[in-house]
Amino acid sequence: MFIGLTIASIGSSLPEILTTVMTGLNISKGADAMVSTSSSGLAIGSILGSNIGQITIILGIIGLVSTLKISKTELRNNGSMMIVAILILFIAALDLKIHWYEGVILSLIYIGYLIFLLRNEHFKIKKPDISVIKEFAEAFLGIFFITFSAYYVVESAVFIAKAMSINSFVIGLFIGLGTSFPELAISLKAIVKKSEGISLGTLLGSNITDPLLSLGLGASITGFSATLLNLVFDLPVWLFVTCVALYMLYNKQGMSKPQARILIVLYFVYILLSIGCDLFFQCNANLSSMFGF
Repeated sequence: MFIGLTIASIGSSLPEILTTVMTGLNISKGADAMVSTSSSGLAIGSILGSNIGQITIILGIIGLVSTLKISKTELRNNGSMMIVAILILFIAALDLKIHWYEGVILSLIYIGYLIFLLRNEHFKIKKPDISVIKEFAEAFLGIFFITFSAYYVVESAVFIAKAMSINSFVIGLFIGLGTSFPELAISLKAIVKKSEGISLGTLLGSNITDPLLSLGLGASITGFSATLLNLVFDLPVWLFVTCVALYMLYNKQGMSKPQARILIVLYFVYILLSIGCDLFFQCNANLSSMFGF
């Protein structure tokens, strides 16, 4: 569980971290207001899409493959932190702007959470051998490729959004699902290795890492613009599905297969509702500009 909450969740969140950082750098170059808003929508949309996807469809898939169990103490500690992370992000976005200093605060809160985990974990560090050094080398090589991938994801997605007049937030949702595939791969591999703690810890940990560290690091560069849709729909939905998933895990038998299917259905309901709400807000904005109110 500790490995999943820390190493695995941070490693699998690298696409989100680097996407938001690259987005922040893109905005800081002095881009015009339209590009800045589009880039912010992409960054926030990818985080929301990734985490809602992880806590619904990906957790549901893992729940169908294996019976997920977690101790009530671990669920209380880390489940509470998941809810706190969403609420803190909601408070930061209340003025429809995540300022650079709020991004720094989000990142510092995550560092405090890591310190809490380390203080409550007892382990011994063994002397690294050649196999450990090889794994570190492969990890850095992976980071190298992820860095360039994140850059082209941001550049290409913003270009597509402008060229096709598609809201970048909607594109961000689907990019978010794509960037959550590492969590799915790690979780499935952990199930095969009979390490369910890593599987569940990765999914729970990523839902703490992304709103605090991933979004925090990107926002600390130049700040991101949130939307009213984020406040009244996306963040409340994220909080709702998180509470539903935590409730399903809060039993001795673990998450049942019917409950796992419910989570998968919830994801597709969210996608349909998010597209509908986005179209509704765009129509209202167009009518307001047309009639001058």
